[in-house]
Amino acid sequence: MTHILPVTVVINSYNGGAYIGAAIESVLAQSFEDFELLVVDDASTDDTVERVRSFDDDRIRIIELEKNVPVALARTEAIRAATGTWIAFLDQDDLWMPDKLSRQIALTSDPADYTMIYGRALRFGEGITPKPFDTWYGWAKLPEGAIFQDILSKPSFVPMSSIVVRRDIAERMLPMPCYVRHCPDYYIALSAAQAGKVAVVQNVCCRYRVHAASMSKTLEAEIHAEAAEIIAGAAGSEHGPILRQRRKVSASMIARTEIMRGDVRQGLKRLARDGSVGFLVFRKLLHVFRRVKNSTQGIRMRYQILQIIRNLGFLNTWDKVSLRLKSVRTVQRNRAFLEANPGFRAPPTDLSFDAYNQFDLEQYHTLGKQQAEGFAHNIRAYLATLSGDEKPRVLEWGCGPARLIKHMPGLLPGAEIFGTDYNDRSIAWCQENIEGVTFKPNQFNPPLDFPDNHFDACYNFSVLTHLSEEVQLAWIAELHRVLKPGGLLVATTHGKDFEHLIVSEQDRADHASGKLVVQGGYEEGKKWFFAIHPDEFVTQKLLAMFDDVVRVDGAPWSITQDVWLARKSG
Repeated sequence: MTHILPVTVVINSYNGGAYIGAAIESVLAQSFEDFELLVVDDASTDDTVERVRSFDDDRIRIIELEKNVPVALARTEAIRAATGTWIAFLDQDDLWMPDKLSRQIALTSDPADYTMIYGRALRFGEGITPKPFDTWYGWAKLPEGAIFQDILSKPSFVPMSSIVVRRDIAERMLPMPCYVRHCPDYYIALSAAQAGKVAVVQNVCCRYRVHAASMSKTLEAEIHAEAAEIIAGAAGSEHGPILRQRRKVSASMIARTEIMRGDVRQGLKRLARDGSVGFLVFRKLLHVFRRVKNSTQGIRMRYQILQIIRNLGFLNTWDKVSLRLKSVRTVQRNRAFLEANPGFRAPPTDLSFDAYNQFDLEQYHTLGKQQAEGFAHNIRAYLATLSGDEKPRVLEWGCGPARLIKHMPGLLPGAEIFGTDYNDRSIAWCQENIEGVTFKPNQFNPPLDFPDNHFDACYNFSVLTHLSEEVQLAWIAELHRVLKPGGLLVATTHGKDFEHLIVSEQDRADHASGKLVVQGGYEEGKKWFFAIHPDEFVTQKLLAMFDDVVRVDGAPWSITQDVWLARKSG
């Protein structure tokens, strides 16, 4: 039986020799590996084709067009040649984060659920501070679900390099209308959103390169004119106000470009007839406002503010205010969840907030189950290698109010499940409300109340991430003690996805040199006590007493921390 690839990655290239090598490397570095990479070269006159052919990887195919055609026709050739269930697009000068595909494919268990999945992107380039691709949403939550009207009114927030589209949906778009020449990306995204629901990865999954030779710079007026036609072709009668506004904006931007190119008379005529002087006057001010808004919403900025609050000694007060605000925002949602799930046992609000910084019950249940499956997946694979009639024993160290461990009896059938935590109230609540698990309290520091060589597997999620180096090392030695020879440890750390937590230059230098970075100013073991782990610290110090230390991908289960597997020698 022929294997049907989940993904065809498409790179359309034209004279991209300066950048295409880095783009291809970012594809080949993906943690999700079941793809083909299709490069459609649009009759390049530089060394693009030679650079593509220099990669020795049988997943790469190249199609060389005989003559240069508009990018819409080149995209059409790529779609027709694709064989994957999904088509992922990457522009020749952009880059993907290593977990881009794995995060998106994790959402596609039933391809019929979505027509397209996109993700957050950052602009970057020489002399440019990385910032959100889209100024409308910035760091705020990106829209998902039925987003056709969002894309119709705000054309810029779905970069082509961030999307995967179902191939059957993309094929229905062909042939593209004759007026689509330079903007097939917008046409594809808009058409996919019109055809069904859209999912989104809120994490940064790609980097959009800004440079003087990019098409958005050289064909600015043509792109605005074409976008207006695409909007007119897709809009229904109910979208009249949006269509009128978008036409006015496009005319204003075309007029601006004409004026800057020296055709002042034509530009002013167009502006007076079809555009808006007010829009151009206030556009710059609006951009400044959005930049300020986005910078204050930015992840690093939030943690810089948090660091100031930490240094002033007001973190506990800030935490109490945050608790009250979040309780107000979630009360209706939690009530609806409890009504839809009678008999659901909800942990006390303060315990959930203390452990997870939120108490959205739907997230507690659904995200907890998804993440628990990630740990169980790795533990099941190990338990399957064991022989003998003895029931395997599995420990969650630092179980909190049971977001993960409540699911483990069903995910690890036949195993004895144990949970420990230093919060006595959490353990008492778990003992009263969670079935099929043996719970025991522990102190903040070792030891555990278990004998040597007792467990086949131990796991922990977001525990080491909130401890000092000394305490981390003590607990790793203790987990090593209670594991059987050959036993499996599954542990998480704050890896690359959490480097935004590092705000001081000294901490950045320490992290770059392989040292653990700890941000205190809050009770150790609590959520605002941060430890950020370089790979070298994990492999050379934290888990040095273990064998076969390897990092695995947690993205399919929405685990954003680094997931490490290690074996006790024996």
